[in-house]
Amino acid sequence: MKIFAFLCSLLLWEYSQDQKNTALLRTVPQVEDLTQRAPKLAKAGQYEKALDIFEPLLKKFPNHTVPISATLSIGVRTYITKQLATWPPEGIVAYRKRYDALLREKYERAQQTQDLTLLTQITSQHPFSSVAIEATLLHSDFLLDRGSPEKAARLLKPLLERELEIPPGVVAAKLGLALSLAGEKEELEAVQALSKRNWPRTSIYIGKRKILLQDYLKDLLLPPKSQKSKHPSLLIPEWPLIGGAADGNGTAEPSVSLGQQAWQLSVSPATYEFSNRSRFRFPQQSQDYFLPFHPVVSDGIVYVHNEYSVYALPLFSKGVDVLWSFRLPTPPGTLMFDDRVIHTTSVQKGRVYVNLITKLGQAEERLGYVRVKFPFPSRTLFALDAYTGEEIWQKGGEKGAYSFPTAPTPDGDRLYVGGVKQENTTDPFEHYLVCLDRTSGKILWETFVASGLTEINLFGNSTRESFGSPVAIKGDLLYYTTNHGVFVALNKNNGQLHWVYRYQQLPVRPTRSIQISNNPLEWINAPPIVEDNKVVFTPTDSRYLHVLDTQTGRELWTVRRRSDIRVLYGIQNKTVIVGGETLGFYDLRTGQLVDTFHPRSPGRGRGVLAPGEIYMPTHTGLHRISLSTRTSSKFTRWKGSRSKGGNVVIVDGAVILAGSKALETYFDRRSFEKEAEMILAQNPDHIGILYRSAVRYSQSGKDEKALVLFQKVFQKGKASKKPTESQLLSACQLRLYRLHLNLGSKAVSQKDFLKGEAHFQEAISFASNIQSQLKATTLLADLFASTGNPAKAVLCFADLLPQCTDKALHRTVRKKISQIVEKNGRACYRLIEKRAEAYYAQALLEKTPEALLETTKLYPNSLAAQKAVLKAIELYKNSGRERDQAKALRAFLREYPESDVSPQVHVTLILFLEKRKQYSSALSLLSRLGRLWPNRFVRVEGKKIAARSFVKLRMALEIYQNTEKGVRNIPLETPLSLAFKHKEKRAGSGLLIQPGGSRPESIRNYTFLRFRKSLVALRLNGERWTLSLDNPLLFSHFHEQELLLGTSSSLLRIDPKTGKKLWSLPSPAPMREFSLIGSHICFFTSDYKVNNANILMAVNAVEGDISWQQVFTGDPSSDIHRAGDLALFVTRYPPVLFAYDSETGTPVIKKTLSSGGVLRKVFQAKPQQVVLYSPHRFLEAWSLSDEKRLWKVNLDLFSSPFPVASGKTIHIFAQRQGRNITLAARVDTKTGKFDRLVEKPFLGNIQYAEAGRDLLYVVSLDRQNRKLLISGINPDTLATNWTVRYPDSEGTPLPPTVSGDHLVFVRFLRGSNGTFSYKVTLLDRAGNPVQNISSPFQYQRPPGYIVEEGRVALTIDAEVHVYK
Repeated sequence: MKIFAFLCSLLLWEYSQDQKNTALLRTVPQVEDLTQRAPKLAKAGQYEKALDIFEPLLKKFPNHTVPISATLSIGVRTYITKQLATWPPEGIVAYRKRYDALLREKYERAQQTQDLTLLTQITSQHPFSSVAIEATLLHSDFLLDRGSPEKAARLLKPLLERELEIPPGVVAAKLGLALSLAGEKEELEAVQALSKRNWPRTSIYIGKRKILLQDYLKDLLLPPKSQKSKHPSLLIPEWPLIGGAADGNGTAEPSVSLGQQAWQLSVSPATYEFSNRSRFRFPQQSQDYFLPFHPVVSDGIVYVHNEYSVYALPLFSKGVDVLWSFRLPTPPGTLMFDDRVIHTTSVQKGRVYVNLITKLGQAEERLGYVRVKFPFPSRTLFALDAYTGEEIWQKGGEKGAYSFPTAPTPDGDRLYVGGVKQENTTDPFEHYLVCLDRTSGKILWETFVASGLTEINLFGNSTRESFGSPVAIKGDLLYYTTNHGVFVALNKNNGQLHWVYRYQQLPVRPTRSIQISNNPLEWINAPPIVEDNKVVFTPTDSRYLHVLDTQTGRELWTVRRRSDIRVLYGIQNKTVIVGGETLGFYDLRTGQLVDTFHPRSPGRGRGVLAPGEIYMPTHTGLHRISLSTRTSSKFTRWKGSRSKGGNVVIVDGAVILAGSKALETYFDRRSFEKEAEMILAQNPDHIGILYRSAVRYSQSGKDEKALVLFQKVFQKGKASKKPTESQLLSACQLRLYRLHLNLGSKAVSQKDFLKGEAHFQEAISFASNIQSQLKATTLLADLFASTGNPAKAVLCFADLLPQCTDKALHRTVRKKISQIVEKNGRACYRLIEKRAEAYYAQALLEKTPEALLETTKLYPNSLAAQKAVLKAIELYKNSGRERDQAKALRAFLREYPESDVSPQVHVTLILFLEKRKQYSSALSLLSRLGRLWPNRFVRVEGKKIAARSFVKLRMALEIYQNTEKGVRNIPLETPLSLAFKHKEKRAGSGLLIQPGGSRPESIRNYTFLRFRKSLVALRLNGERWTLSLDNPLLFSHFHEQELLLGTSSSLLRIDPKTGKKLWSLPSPAPMREFSLIGSHICFFTSDYKVNNANILMAVNAVEGDISWQQVFTGDPSSDIHRAGDLALFVTRYPPVLFAYDSETGTPVIKKTLSSGGVLRKVFQAKPQQVVLYSPHRFLEAWSLSDEKRLWKVNLDLFSSPFPVASGKTIHIFAQRQGRNITLAARVDTKTGKFDRLVEKPFLGNIQYAEAGRDLLYVVSLDRQNRKLLISGINPDTLATNWTVRYPDSEGTPLPPTVSGDHLVFVRFLRGSNGTFSYKVTLLDRAGNPVQNISSPFQYQRPPGYIVEEGRVALTIDAEVHVYK
């Protein structure tokens, strides 16, 4: 595969030398039919046949391209739309005959439901239908009603350019109204001029009044009569994304002077590794232009990130005041330096969107210095609360998912961002444009743009990441630079390609040496800029600045980058401004260089434009340059700066400088405060001024002043019906919440407890969600508890419980109440207990379990709640609702582990599970009952018995003898014959799996295979089902007649007979090492929010919800094992033995085993003892009751020992150190003593050992004599009963399986032609071959096999063979 990719890269290089572009597009197939045959058919009047060509192409390849020239392609729908626009009226009639009836039904449905998405589909997919015109007009009406005149105007403009069946005056009037409401005076004047020229006598009706269109449009141009003066803007100035605006051409305020440095925050990029494999905290001096930080500002808050952490800081604070930070741990691995990286953030409607590194790929090296595979990061997109930093959702970053190199561009309720995929490091990078819902992060559409290779090494692996630009938006089009040879325009509503432009790249040359030399960076990565129907972009992989026509993609002009220029500033007054060490001015229409500006010291970083001005950062200070004269009107030096220039943002009179090591702000605080007071005095009732002043006071530490103003804003916003004023409400509410918390905490610290209480109560009233309410409630409860009033503290939390619909949050509040009660006694809970008793008494009257269980939701800490659950269990039992009964019993044990009746509930649940043959779950509860309450008395069948005796009696039952393994071992009956043969249609080989646990009787004849992302069940009669999975299957276990499945990203419970999902539980972090213990699935996961902490989590196997989770230190070195009812495992660094109660998650054991990082694995786990194995070093046993080491056995005598457990002994087979002698030993697991150690004739290298009934089977390879040996060994004497020898040409052995009195021994062989076959041998207890089964040499892969239910199943290539 790598060789093939390398050859492909060489071909691409040859191509690049001629075409200067290596990007790969998806071109529509049969392009000649589209570009030649269809136009000929239309010209001949055969419109139906032309539509027969269009229709399947639009269905199958809606986002493919049609090449127009060497540099330009257009989307297939755009191409077809242009062809249809040339058809005569009879062609349009044919078009409408085919589609109008179908579209009419959609239109009527959209009209009834006000479905804007459906209307968009009609107009975009069938623009020439008569229904599309009506849909456009209806869509614009809906948008006007919803307060979106700009969007309505964009829909209506194209209609004026077409010949329509409806009066043009109707369209012109609607468009005029939309433009008037949107404040687009110039465009409205253009519509008036057009109507005056084309329809001078056209009249329209406004209600019942008839009026000339001219007069109506003229009236719209007049300012409203009520408008007496122009007020300042309602909102605080902002810079919400890189480029300042969605079109990339944001402007700052003019005439801002550089004030004193107000504060600075140290922010450094990540630790990078350079191509010479040296590691640096910050790039070398040769990367002086590398300034990746691009801060954004919204609502007076500055946001910046450095790939692992996001910081939010009040802009006008007196010093560094981190409002919040969201930090991810640095993942293990190395991050390659890439000067194309930019750290961008975007903010909209109270949310911050940021791309952070969540995972690093693993480097691969040969000979210690040759880099084969380069580690690329996975960049995940996060949505955070802008005021608290709390995570709302995340998207991408996992293998096979998108990596997001930049932050998204928000627009309305949608986010637009470039996503990159690369399945393997030898594959091309694939660029997509992705549209997400801002609320949920759900992908609404995704469009493939292009793919291609970056520089590659000798092994065909890419040597650097591929980064696209931030997305620019103008009208209905999105613009995106792949920085990979392609620039693209798409429709933002549906993701359809409008056009694709291929630009001249830097040549991607083949690598002919070990040293990798990537192409140098040309332009700093920046968003495209759209202005005056032109789009300007500067790709990082091209030497040229490009200017294209926005509608057609036609190249207007290009200009080569000068050596002292690196970054695109913006466009103003028909001039393109670029910067670097100097400034360059290019005429937007012609591309001519108009002028240059050389600052006092070299420029450094990206500057910003303001009306008539340019702010240019340099090494020593900030230039303010007049755009008309192109000379510096003011230069101010940086004061106290550590940065020597950087990227500049100017917001609300403050200058923000993002240098290479720090974020710095500059403003004159005194003049700012004076200005705020003056503006406030001039506009004392203006809601925008009030809010803006309140923010400044709050950030300056004048909380009391700020509180008064925020309260005024809130009251005015509530009373106002104006959208522009009411939109301040949510922001004001959040600020009032935070302000009351701060003032409350301040009052408490000053011992003014009444004032603190009042502020915390106010904070609760302003909380926007339950999490915020809990935070304020906790502070209030802490105040009550600390001042000697725990009953009030309990009441605070009790009143919050009914609102806690989330289970985890409900559990948190309940725990807080428990902590107060434990500390202060149940007297503080007396009032709530009375309420609970009253509620319970009322619920008893209803005589339904559901009414009773409501008591546990409202009063979970009460004694009445316990009585309610027990009564509900009784009602479930009496009504025959067994499943609900079991659920309630488990819930009682989980929620009330310390209750006096818990032992009796254990007994009830154990007997219930035994009745339903769920012995594995019952066994776990028996172990727990014996461990926690051995001396408590329980009642069984009316008689009292000690719990210890009950456990002993039950464990002695035959049903529990084989429950630990859980798999019934049905012996093979010989001779075997081929009972079933199946070949999968899909490519590749499936792997046979044998789920753990007791297999239900109803599926004894099923065999299960897992493929990469699916599970297939095959029945011996040929029936089958297939279940698609999100990731490869890692875990499968039967539980209560159903099947549990686990992947790295989700857990499922399914019906094994049909494959139907019963529940599924996704996980935000990868899951691993699953184990079913009782009725809980335990597994490891991690939490990136808590320093990537390792977590043991348990999920209720019946209901599919999270029961508990525990954070632990160290890295697991073993699987999770079941020791009775305990979940047990070992960690390394430090080496610790952990054990947790599987029902409640209560820590039972945390035993540090030794210092250092000695690797240990759990070899054998039992309820009272665990045996650990350090490979090749020692075995040791630990008591689980007192955490003491029982014994340790050193394995110094053994070379590569192979231990195998057999009952109460451990057998070890190995070569003796330094001698060709096989050592066989037997260790007593109770004492740890060698009760037998035997030297035997050399058996060779031990491959496998398997314990059977009264016999041990050892498979070894004698390389010297080229023999494959199978030996039957007496487990008591260690004498060899028999040995069977095969020549090593008999194949490579797989692990043997004992089935009754037979040993199943499978090998695979490789023929001279490279194909594989298998051979199955059955040996009896005396070593005699009973049967041989073999296949022909015709397979491309070795086999896999399992022995189950009295049959042998093999899989090889895509075939399944079952013998029974």
